Amino acid sequence: MDLKYKGNIKVASPIQVYLECTEEFWQYSFNYQADSCTMQEHEMFCQTRYITAWLAIRPRWRATNQNSLIICGLERSMFISDILTDLNKKKNTIFALVTITHNTLNYQEGDIKNEVLKRISTVSSLFNIDNLKLSNITKSEYISDNLPNEITIVTAYFDLGTFKKGKFLTFNTDTYKEWMKSYGMLNNTVIMFTDSQDIADLIQKSRKHFTEHMTRVIQIDRNSLWAFKLAPKIRNIFKQPGYPVFSPNTINENYSCVMHAKYDLLEKVIKDRLYDTKYLAWVDIGYFRNHYDQPFKLLPPNTVKDDHISFVQVHEFHPWLTHREIISGNCEWIAGGFFMGRPEYLLIFIEDYKTAVLQLIEQKWMSTDQQVLYSIFAHTTELISRIPLQTHARWYFKDWFYLEKICREEWEKKVRSNFLNLIKILHYLL
Repeated sequence: MDLKYKGNIKVASPIQVYLECTEEFWQYSFNYQADSCTMQEHEMFCQTRYITAWLAIRPRWRATNQNSLIICGLERSMFISDILTDLNKKKNTIFALVTITHNTLNYQEGDIKNEVLKRISTVSSLFNIDNLKLSNITKSEYISDNLPNEITIVTAYFDLGTFKKGKFLTFNTDTYKEWMKSYGMLNNTVIMFTDSQDIADLIQKSRKHFTEHMTRVIQIDRNSLWAFKLAPKIRNIFKQPGYPVFSPNTINENYSCVMHAKYDLLEKVIKDRLYDTKYLAWVDIGYFRNHYDQPFKLLPPNTVKDDHISFVQVHEFHPWLTHREIISGNCEWIAGGFFMGRPEYLLIFIEDYKTAVLQLIEQKWMSTDQQVLYSIFAHTTELISRIPLQTHARWYFKDWFYLEKICREEWEKKVRSNFLNLIKILHYLL
């Protein structure tokens, strides 16, 4: 799709872009709810967000009337940082009237340096709103429609030694060994990654009563993973003077890498086709804090949306927080300890997550996956996820283990239903 350029660009300061939108764009942008939208609504929201990202604008949106938005604020984008550098050197900024008509981005160009216009024209060739439509990008080779309606659990353990969690807690290997005992009672297929032979043996031993195909322990060198290769850059970010201090989120770069490795390893499971169920779930190795002494199973709730990724919501969502505010305040909206989805959607979600991590690192900001995810879905950054989220929460929030509970309750309902059916059959036979 070619972009059309009309009119002229004025030079103004600070950068301001008046984005004239159709009523439909306006409605989706301002009434969008990350946890209750349809896929169509999410695509529309992403289109609006993508345009502001392309223009390197940090949206601070407010409605001026029913058909327009004001977007103010300057934020470097990895896509056109060289343009902004040139503009800053010349103490010039762009003033543009931007309109969206039939998936075409139109804006006025004119009174500005030729080399800057050339770069804008070059970058514009990268812009294609149709790339955000899932009908064009869904990974058809990973479609899971015909697989059993069950969940494969993916988890991992990488030894970080002893570290502080918050102000008062201390975690070590023994802590996690105690928590992971419940995996011995989990009647789902489990795929576990680790760099510890001791932990590998422990998991295999605790699950030996299950059939062999239900447990797969993969030993892996952490340094071979994309996430751990980011450690030097993340360490440098954490060392910046005045950088916010939250233990271990913004202190231990390896802890941050472990959080990003969740998505790395899920991607590996999908691409290597290590699953044979309709759903995949990431579950932290220390997620089951309550010790289970009886077998239990996790099944997808009947309310789950197939084209969304399910997370637990633990705090209220504040869409106007910036990524700086989210990381500086250690803000949390959803919990990263347990999330699930279908592989074809997870793969796209993971691609966007990894892109967001790299963009935040480029801007010298980083924490855990929970802050990255909050930043992606906040309305104030150029970060985008093409896949929407479905949040699950108790009315008072703060139940970090709620998704596991409703998945377990789904299994318990099925057990009760099967038992009642058996009673009916026996009653009929007798």
